[in-house]
Amino acid sequence: MFDLMEWKYEYEPYDLMGWIPDFAIFGNQEIIVETKPYNTLEEFDTNKVVSAIKETEKDGKEILLLGSTIFENTETWAHPAIGWLGEYFSESSEYWFETAIFNKNRSWGFFHAMGSYEDRITGERDGDHHLSPPSYDEVLELWNKAGDIVQWKPPA
Repeated sequence: MFDLMEWKYEYEPYDLMGWIPDFAIFGNQEIIVETKPYNTLEEFDTNKVVSAIKETEKDGKEILLLGSTIFENTETWAHPAIGWLGEYFSESSEYWFETAIFNKNRSWGFFHAMGSYEDRITGERDGDHHLSPPSYDEVLELWNKAGDIVQWKPPA
């Protein structure tokens, strides 16, 4: 999926106090990514992930939690979401997790549903009227294409 969205990323980029994030995405900023076969934010142990980052050189990097699917609508937006984004607030040194809404203006990205409306890949902002959440059908088509690419196929 990251390849289809043309995101720069690295698989298992580093070890943070015994926790190895699944990916790091490099867009407008570096985002640490954890994937689990979950369907809700409550299933993730966000305290564990945040604790693993504290006291490392990655302290303050935002965290993207990805589950087993994409989401058609969220509680706060009637647009598809990729997962949950932990936005970091330097004033309090805390993370605020909320859905990460897909954005597609000139390229694919995502933004925090309640905090900073800045696309984490392109850097475009809502104040500039550059946030354009795509339709669920458009996201689903991409999701299904990614699934077809990685699907196990028995030898012929």
